[in-house]
Parts: sequence; C-alpha cells; structure tokens
Amino acid sequence: MRYIQINNISFTDVNGKRYAIKDIRPIPEYVKLKTIDITEKDAIDEIAEREYGSEDQGYKIYDMNIVKLLEVDFDLIRMKRIEVPV
Repeated sequence: MRYIQINNISFTDVNGKRYAIKDIRPIPEYVKLKTIDITEKDAIDEIAEREYGSEDQGYKIYDMNIVKLLEVDFDLIRMKRIEVPV
C-alpha cells in the first residue's frame, strides 16, 4: 500500500529479460519521536498495534530504526530501546 504512488522503473538485463521495480521511496522525516523500552515479547508489528492501533503501520517504526536494526541483526532485544514516530 505504501508503494502504490511510487513510480515503476523498468530495465532489461544482459539476457534481454525485462524487469519492473519501484523507484526509491524517500523515508519521511518525523518531527516527534517517542522512545520505547523493548521487552522480550515485543515485535515491531505489536508495537505498531499498541502505538497506532494498526500493525500495518509498523513500517514507520521499521523505517525510523533501520540503521540500528541492521547493527543488531534485527534482534530487538539487543536494541533495548526503539524510537517510534508520533
């Protein structure tokens, strides 16, 4: 759903196969952030459900924390805290 308005880019590989992919999606800058302590039971979709009322909004949390998530191999417990855009 969040990619619907992003333009497709198409290219052809060296074997002549044509591909269509989405253009780069800019990550929005959020003005306010809320810091949440992570517990063993937490997952990004569960945090999104608690904070936004919909687990489908988890991409906002994911996007905001992608660098930290990569640093800890997506192990939320190792992050200890996560920033949630509000």
